[in-house]
Amino acid sequence: MASTAEHHREPLDNDRRRAKRARSQSCRAPGLTHYYRRRRDWANDLSAGPLGLIAERVLSDDVAGYVRFRAVCAAWRASCADPRAHDVFDPRFHPRRWAMIPPRSASSNAVRSRRSFLNASTGECIHVRLPDLRRRYYLFGPTAEGLVVLCRKDTLAVQLHNPLTGQRASLPRATSLLFPTSASKAYRITDDFRVRSAGLAGGSSVALHYGNSAVAVARPGDKCWTQLGPVENLKSAASFAGRFYCVTFESISVVLEATASQPPRLVAAVDLKPHCGRRFSWSDMAHLVDRDGELVLCPLRAVSYQH
Repeated sequence: MASTAEHHREPLDNDRRRAKRARSQSCRAPGLTHYYRRRRDWANDLSAGPLGLIAERVLSDDVAGYVRFRAVCAAWRASCADPRAHDVFDPRFHPRRWAMIPPRSASSNAVRSRRSFLNASTGECIHVRLPDLRRRYYLFGPTAEGLVVLCRKDTLAVQLHNPLTGQRASLPRATSLLFPTSASKAYRITDDFRVRSAGLAGGSSVALHYGNSAVAVARPGDKCWTQLGPVENLKSAASFAGRFYCVTFESISVVLEATASQPPRLVAAVDLKPHCGRRFSWSDMAHLVDRDGELVLCPLRAVSYQH
């Protein structure tokens, strides 16, 4: 009896499943049955118009997300601008939120080809492949825009590099920043040569603060770097909003790009005398800091009064 009941229950259950499936399909709009049966292919279902709008939103938020968006498929790459079709000075593709952090071990093989970048807003950490910084390139330093200034060890050619998009710009050789190492007029970057800060100095120029008080600026196509220093009592230098600023005891100066009538020059932007005067002075280094879009001068030590 039990086997007979199970035999009759099985067809009944099958009939109920078929009826339930038929009701669910009848509730759908015509033509959607095939849509629900197949897997959604987002790579091909979106047209170029919506893809372009999405890409613009992603790029306005973070260039790292934009790079990931373009990596999905050929159709998505074709719907948005290729960063390498634009020069490295294009601010749309600057990884401003990403800061390069030093490697944990200098002897690791990964140090030669990868660097870690930390997102200051989200705390996300990514690993980016860079040119060999141990054997082939010197690292002159990162910029406030998230770019990296490199120098080839064999030719001393300087490059401005975007680590997330791969954009590059060739700058003059570093020989104009150095002194000959011997009577043979050979140039070599020695251990005492140090680039303290680097950054953009306008729409298409790069500025370097190296040594103690030397400042130089150049742009792609120039034959050599233009010296703007030594700057007397130069405490620090930094880039902010596409400009390069230098801090002294008396003023904050900004580097102006070359024009058709004038070479690049350093011009005072803020007079610090009313604030420092004769009563006190900065006791040590003073740094410019970007605080939510405002340029703030922060001394490393408290202000000391002169008696």
